[in-house]
Amino acid sequence: MVVHANRRLGAPLDEHEIADAMQEALSSIWKRLATYQGLSSIETWAHSFCMHEIFNVLRYKKQRRAREA
Repeated sequence: MVVHANRRLGAPLDEHEIADAMQEALSSIWKRLATYQGLSSIETWAHSFCMHEIFNVLRYKKQRRAREA
């Protein structure tokens, strides 16, 4: 999901950032799995975690660039 979402966003993340986002998303999904109520497909529920982590990485990149400039 993270790789696909990254492509849809124009591939702003490199392979290391994608791996970090995937690991963080999986960790978040695992921690919150008990809260899944089945109101949507598990894929839809997990997708929100993936997107959240992608945007976290993008925010971090933007902040890092601003500090370097």
